[in-house]
Amino acid sequence: MCGANKLNFIGLLTQLCFLFQTNLIISCQNEYEVVNTKLGPVKGIKTKFNDKSVSQFFGIPYAVPPLEELRFARPIRLTTPWKDVKDVTKPKAACMQKPHPSLNVNKDVTPLNSLKQAKLMARDLDCEEEWLKCLKKVETLKILNWVIKNKSFYPLYTNSTDGFLPLNSSFPKAFESGNFKKDVELLIGTVANEGSAYLKNEIPLYFNRENQRLIDKPLAKKLVSEMFNYSNIESDLIADFYISHIYHEERNELRKGVAYAFGDFRIVCPVYYFSKNVAHYSQISRVFSFQFTFKPTIGLAKNCVDWMGVCHADDIVFTFGVPLRHPQNYSVEDYYFSLLIINVWTSFVKTGNPAPSHYYGISPFQSKHIEWPQFRLKKDIAPNYMILHPKHFGNVIYYPYHNNCEGLWGKYFL
Repeated sequence: MCGANKLNFIGLLTQLCFLFQTNLIISCQNEYEVVNTKLGPVKGIKTKFNDKSVSQFFGIPYAVPPLEELRFARPIRLTTPWKDVKDVTKPKAACMQKPHPSLNVNKDVTPLNSLKQAKLMARDLDCEEEWLKCLKKVETLKILNWVIKNKSFYPLYTNSTDGFLPLNSSFPKAFESGNFKKDVELLIGTVANEGSAYLKNEIPLYFNRENQRLIDKPLAKKLVSEMFNYSNIESDLIADFYISHIYHEERNELRKGVAYAFGDFRIVCPVYYFSKNVAHYSQISRVFSFQFTFKPTIGLAKNCVDWMGVCHADDIVFTFGVPLRHPQNYSVEDYYFSLLIINVWTSFVKTGNPAPSHYYGISPFQSKHIEWPQFRLKKDIAPNYMILHPKHFGNVIYYPYHNNCEGLWGKYFL
């Protein structure tokens, strides 16, 4: 049944896509939905999803088109209203990005090198004088052809443009001084085995699914030591921490030990210190943390075998509803857990609190006792996280980073 509803719609898309909020009033028109936003009407399309009617809107305008003088500039919020109905029934072009994070990027990607590449492009496109102003007028296809020919598009994570981090400071300096936006809510976490999927690319001889060689304890220690062969890191101490307690015949456990070392250094501990600093410097922000410990029937990384545990990006399967779109490939538990995780994120976007409004697949008794912990209790830092698993949802792990991130890696990250 169709009717008029007032909704708060928040669109989120990572890396250069969009963030906007608008009030929507929905009206029914056959197979389409016409939505009146604050700036004007847009037309979406009705479709069926799991036997339910869903309205889809692709590419609702949020910023002034980056044309002419606005090319290469920061997005400018769209404020000019329109009268005619905009057709948003079809997906727009995707954001330009590297196809997969595991692909090798062998050039030095720094702001200085990016500027050098831009000037080379300007020279090749006859834009040597006032090169930036000139490039803004060059046909888009010519720029794309140059990029493809020279393989010079290497996106990098840089300072945010929404004010969370300052544009004139590096990440470490910003967090050392507390120089970042304080009035934000943060939901952040990791999967249980962040390093395992990466090692099949980093050390394929021993971690690739096909033709992987056997691994023993001395070799595992050697691999960890070589992995952290930096002048300021005690690599043998790192190797002992992750490998010494494992029995020499437990080959998959030895692989896991190497993977934990890599994952802690590259992802887990940086995420921990990121969260800790936000909680430490801001008395306004709420920081919620989680660890994803449930492995989907079919993961995003196809080579994530059993010993690898819950691999990096396994959570994406549930967050973006893959079991809902392809239920024939997933278990009933996968299906309801995906509904739950989607509800976690939508609740966080709407309210700033990840506590879901519906506990799909969770018993009423269990859901009554669930309270998502924060990284700060009053004035004290309390680095606790919630387990995200259908059978253990709501379980809290207290001070999980004491031994690895604080005890072992602390002197290197601080």
